[in-house]
Amino acid sequence: MSCSCNDCDDITLFSGNPGTNGIFGGFSASWKFNTDTNILTTPTQSYLKVNNLSLLGVTKILINNVDINVKDLRNFLISFNATGDYGLIRVFKETDSSTFFMGRITGLTETVPAGTNTAYHTLDVTWIQAYGTFSSDDSLVVSFTPIGTQEEEAGTTATSTQIISGTAYAPATGYSALTKTNTSTVSKDYKIDVSFVCGNETGLTPYAVTAGCNLGCALFVNGVQAYETISRLENNAAAPTWNNAVAYRINDIVLYNGVYYKALSAHTGSTPPSGNWAVQVGFKGRSGGAFSIPITLAAGQTADVRFKALATSPENGLLLSATFYYREV
Repeated sequence: MSCSCNDCDDITLFSGNPGTNGIFGGFSASWKFNTDTNILTTPTQSYLKVNNLSLLGVTKILINNVDINVKDLRNFLISFNATGDYGLIRVFKETDSSTFFMGRITGLTETVPAGTNTAYHTLDVTWIQAYGTFSSDDSLVVSFTPIGTQEEEAGTTATSTQIISGTAYAPATGYSALTKTNTSTVSKDYKIDVSFVCGNETGLTPYAVTAGCNLGCALFVNGVQAYETISRLENNAAAPTWNNAVAYRINDIVLYNGVYYKALSAHTGSTPPSGNWAVQVGFKGRSGGAFSIPITLAAGQTADVRFKALATSPENGLLLSATFYYREV
């Protein structure tokens, strides 16, 4: 039977059932998010957790060996150190990939407490980039990128903080490993990865709550600036304003009447100042930056990383850690 559009009135279209979401690609698996930040407690089956709910401050990720699909992925987690060089990790919300944490894995240990499905891995990580926050029971994708064997590797992490106050780029005196010299007799191509974390941490004087976290980081080649990235943490981004309805946890930071406070206990509705709060001197949170670029060094040339404050005090920054990796390509 045939008909034209003008003489057929009743055409019924049937909709099929919606398909399921496609699985994420790459070397990845998924877990749920646990908001507990205590690194001494075990992440429960199918969960991961971090040591800081502010993703900018994450330095440890704890992942249960059993994933969201109740599969034992111990071998997947062990592979993060299969080459001996660790690799890069990206953790993002399965329903919103714009909320994520990216970092470099610097250590990996397995803990096997007594009980069933309690084994977990702890990843030491260096922050590279992060946006947004994770919420309780979010479905998170953990994606891993291994790093091939590097010809050489250099890096340093702060054992103490360093004030960066000069507005002209200069090497950070406590970070002598942030440099690479081509000691050969011919030009060589390198891939250089740099990341740094800055902030105004608890109780560090002379910084008051008005101090910012504003640093520039640049790569120089034979004294000439080749690349620059800027980290700026504005004053109003340091901590949320106290809210009577929020259930606060130990070590949460709030701003109330112009003063920063740290929670001494888990509670709700206790107005600072009180026995549940302690004044937090100089808290400004953390920020940072990262870049990865190819460069060519002629024989004898040196690449090094330098820092500067974006403005004079009180807007100078506090460098907390920095890493510098290079490999010949």
